[in-house]
Amino acid sequence: MQLESTWVARQRGEKQSTCEALTELAHERHVGVLVVGSYGRKGEKIDMLGTVSDHSLREYNGHVCIVKSTSFSPSDSTRWLFATDNSLAAQTAFAVLMYQFCKPEDIVDVVYATSGDEPAGIMKPYEQLLKERKVRGRCSCIKVPPGETISSAILNEGKRTEVDVLVVGICGYGKQKLGSVSEECCRTSTCTTLVVKDPYEVQEKRGLLGAYQ
Repeated sequence: MQLESTWVARQRGEKQSTCEALTELAHERHVGVLVVGSYGRKGEKIDMLGTVSDHSLREYNGHVCIVKSTSFSPSDSTRWLFATDNSLAAQTAFAVLMYQFCKPEDIVDVVYATSGDEPAGIMKPYEQLLKERKVRGRCSCIKVPPGETISSAILNEGKRTEVDVLVVGICGYGKQKLGSVSEECCRTSTCTTLVVKDPYEVQEKRGLLGAYQ
């Protein structure tokens, strides 16, 4: 891969944590996607995020990619699993995935998990964009059985199809609690997780008008 790279060093300020120094540097450089590894706290634990990845997820204003040591082996193409609740944040995240990350040879599966009935026509916009972008994939509704959470149903689907990257969209982050589904997916997923943050929410509520320019 012929990619341009720049090595940047940052010394922590007085009473500043490594997490704070990292996100501060990423904000200064207007990094579109902050990629961090997650090995768990004080040793490998698949049911919790490491300190740096957890802080980045909550405090960084751009997208965050959390790479897990338990991810499936990469291949020439990437298999994405996009989990949607059809909210504005999810719709924005799908557009970001399709236009900024997805390659022609990739596969994108879209899932809507619910314990109720599938809303009529909910998958049509996703199917249409997959067709327009000429990307392989399928859109399906997952019925969540009694006693199982939506997030666990999504994660089980990811394991079944051996996806490389799980993609979720969120808004209302930072010091506020993340959405329960997004949080559990990030915390317990065994594959790499891409968290797409709504850029409009960033600009409107945090005043970062130049963050995505």
